[in-house]
Amino acid sequence: MKSHLKDPFNYLESWSELRSSCEFSGIHCDIDSGHVIGISLPNISLSGKISPSISLLLNLTTLELGVNAISGVVPSAIANCTNLQVLNLSSNVLTGQLPDLSSLQKLQVLDLSNNSFEGKFPAWVTKMSGLVKLSLAKNNFDTGEIPENIGSLKNLTRLFLAKWQISKAISNLSKLYRIELYQNTLTGVIPPEVANLTLLREFDISSNRFTGKLPPEIVSLKKLTVFQVYMNNFSGELPQGFEDLKYLVSFSLYQNSFSGELPSNLGRFSPLEMIDISENNFTGDFPRFLCQNNKLQFLLALDNNFSGEFPESYDECKTLIRFRISLNSFTGRVPDGLWGLPLAVIIDVADNGFIGGISSVCAEQ
Repeated sequence: MKSHLKDPFNYLESWSELRSSCEFSGIHCDIDSGHVIGISLPNISLSGKISPSISLLLNLTTLELGVNAISGVVPSAIANCTNLQVLNLSSNVLTGQLPDLSSLQKLQVLDLSNNSFEGKFPAWVTKMSGLVKLSLAKNNFDTGEIPENIGSLKNLTRLFLAKWQISKAISNLSKLYRIELYQNTLTGVIPPEVANLTLLREFDISSNRFTGKLPPEIVSLKKLTVFQVYMNNFSGELPQGFEDLKYLVSFSLYQNSFSGELPSNLGRFSPLEMIDISENNFTGDFPRFLCQNNKLQFLLALDNNFSGEFPESYDECKTLIRFRISLNSFTGRVPDGLWGLPLAVIIDVADNGFIGGISSVCAEQ
């Protein structure tokens, strides 16, 4: 295997015929049998190719080669390593179509993200019922829909995909707690069946071309901590219920066409650390409670149609780092306490209808 790899920092110097393979750096062996069960060589600038001789390691359970510069195709011989539980080849420069790896029935983690793989969605993936994590994002796969039988992956908890539309079948993945489909060209609407994923904690479909309204059912995902749908083409009012998500930490909707008023109690029961609702069409009064739990660091609401006086409750938001509410229609005075927030590096209130000057607190700092 070493002969197929280039090792610019001599990390594999210990791989010598004078040593037992169990003494090689990055190699893990079974204590009793002495068989090689793990190869872990991430992020050490390896290049070259994966040797087909990997198939001789029949007891291998872990192969981690992520964050290197390994090129070429994935050898079909890996399919002979039927004891593999973890296969991580992410963030390399691998190309071509994936071989059929359906024989790896013990596989729990399959991470092939951030390469240059091509072709259709690998249908054999849906036969790997033991998968817990599946990541195929950031490749050159053909566009299309996620196969309906992906719902057979009942143990899946983390799903990271690219270029495949969300299908109703995803609602059968009842153990999912993390979905990331960001930075693709996905279109269409979010199916209401997503609400069946009651364990979901992180939902990120940002930087796509989704349209329509958010389905009202989505607020039934009571365990959500991260909700990111920024840089899409969503429109309409937000469904009622986001204010009741008591674990919500990150809420990002910027660069869409959402309209209407934000829930007045948004943030009152949530440990919000970041909210970005910039570049939408929100109107009405600004909610008072986004910093209710004294954790908010980023409040970004520029380029909307908010009006009225800005709430004085943000005077006490000592955790704020970036505060931007420019390009709205706020009136009255900027609350004096905002200028003296101890951690703030950006306070942007331009292009509103505010009156008065900058507080003397700010001038003294």
